Amino acid sequence: MSDNMTQKEITKSDLAKLAEQIYDLDKKVYEATGSKLGRLFSDDRTTSVEEIMETMTEGNKSHALRSMVALIGNMARTIKQRDHQAWKEIMKEYDSILKEISTMSPGFGQVEILDYEAAKLCDVSNAVDAGVKHHRIICINRTYGSAGTEIGFALADKLKCNFYDAEIFQEVISNLEEGRNVNEIQNSKDKGYKYDRKKHSVFYEKNSDQLRYLLKNLNRYHGLPLKDAVFFKISEILCDISKSEDFVVMGRCADAILTNNHIPHVSIYITAPEDERIKRMMEINGTDYKTARKHLRKVDKFRNRYYKYYTSKDWDEANNYDFCLNSSRYGIAGSVDLIADMLTRTENC
Repeated sequence: MSDNMTQKEITKSDLAKLAEQIYDLDKKVYEATGSKLGRLFSDDRTTSVEEIMETMTEGNKSHALRSMVALIGNMARTIKQRDHQAWKEIMKEYDSILKEISTMSPGFGQVEILDYEAAKLCDVSNAVDAGVKHHRIICINRTYGSAGTEIGFALADKLKCNFYDAEIFQEVISNLEEGRNVNEIQNSKDKGYKYDRKKHSVFYEKNSDQLRYLLKNLNRYHGLPLKDAVFFKISEILCDISKSEDFVVMGRCADAILTNNHIPHVSIYITAPEDERIKRMMEINGTDYKTARKHLRKVDKFRNRYYKYYTSKDWDEANNYDFCLNSSRYGIAGSVDLIADMLTRTENC
């Protein structure tokens, strides 16, 4: 499929071919890593390919598609130390898949957010130091519609590090529950947390062992509500992975969690004028101005309340961050270059 192919020219056969490539890459990465996370797509080939195709054809689910691919990339990067050649071949295929996806999904970094007149006043450097040795952790909070997640994902890819968002954390919690691999979880009566890709949410699967499971976790989390138990589990995961890898993390109060645990990181807040964000979400979701504005404000309000609840700080207060960015001044690619350049300059001081 060529880079010039428009969405109208994309056929079901094209989608099926790419979905099969994603499925096969997941299998190849799992076989190369023996990861305890298990395979991302645990269903049979036909069911999994259909699920991937469905996600690719719905623009407003591009975040789910991004998380699927990011999880595969995260696992693939663990191969390098053991088999550099296998890692190179897999990452080449991974990059090819990313390129193909970008031609299909309007929400996968293709719907730009750029104020061209303002951008003329900005100078963006392409410099990035890929040889930094210490663990580089970038925490990003973002207003809805500002392309913050797309910027974070592209930044992780540029810096060759892992990417984590809410959906990936939920998947990890599901698969790593009590230190078991995905096959053991699926075969157990006590399944606990599960992640619904279609609803993009974590839930507890009721079964005969539910009471025993809840009692076990009641002791572990001192009777906290489920949402708090999930928050503290994410906190544990964040602190654990900070010891072994570079990564970009979206939201989840990661900046406050790492600060409280005295773990060095860079905190970034990405936003854009409301009208620019509304126009972008109208294009991605195919909604009218009023609907897009209502949803945008609802999501921002939720994120603000979530951050305030767990940190006692204001989510949109510039003083809480190392760096605040108006993405409409730079666009997605320009914002990625600016952040990467800032990190390089800071670390070389």
